[in-house]
Amino acid sequence: NLDRAVVAFDNYLEKFPKGVFVMNSKFLLAEIYYKKNDFYKAKELYNYIISQSQSQFTEQSLLRLYNIYINEESQTDAIKVLLELESKSEYQQNVFFAQTKLMELYSKLNNNQDALKYVDKVKKSKLVDEDVLEMATLISSRSYFAMNEYDRSKSEYMKLKESKKSSIKAEYLYHLAVFYNRDKKYDRSNQIVSELASQFPQYKNWAGKSLLIMAKNYFYLKDYYQSNFIIKS
Repeated sequence: NLDRAVVAFDNYLEKFPKGVFVMNSKFLLAEIYYKKNDFYKAKELYNYIISQSQSQFTEQSLLRLYNIYINEESQTDAIKVLLELESKSEYQQNVFFAQTKLMELYSKLNNNQDALKYVDKVKKSKLVDEDVLEMATLISSRSYFAMNEYDRSKSEYMKLKESKKSSIKAEYLYHLAVFYNRDKKYDRSNQIVSELASQFPQYKNWAGKSLLIMAKNYFYLKDYYQSNFIIKS
């Protein structure tokens, strides 16, 4: 019974605040609160554990805190525990997990330089698989694009040409249309927009943004009627 276990651990910690099994008791108590979805109390205990000298409970506490902070949408706190996990972990799997999640979080927060830093770490890891490698390539593509390094972004996006994931393929096609537009290859850009609209209409964000690219293409082709028609529609 979890409630009885909570009472037992609380009684032990009250009677023996400096006892031999304090760390064990706090960790097990944190685990109980975690299972009961009492994340406020669990978080307090896990934070106590990671504030002490490294022990057998440190890494698991850091992983639990990461999950709690992600559920709370507290990305800054999640990054802090991931950085600590990366530096303290004795297990390569946990280091790689931390690096992968840091890559994703930095990208989500538009911290492109740090995202690229972790893309490099992830790609060099012996544990990287095809799915994670594809995500790393996607993040590097986005980061370079956001930094206006379009040639490097294009080089990365081209690696996603054969992706089997429709969401990635739609994003790739949109950016390909942008790159052709920037290269003043307006007809080719329009062909890519049409391909995106016909093959992946479910991704309305990319389809909608690509139509704006098409409108620009027609404008530069001096087909003002088509350009205005697309914008108005």
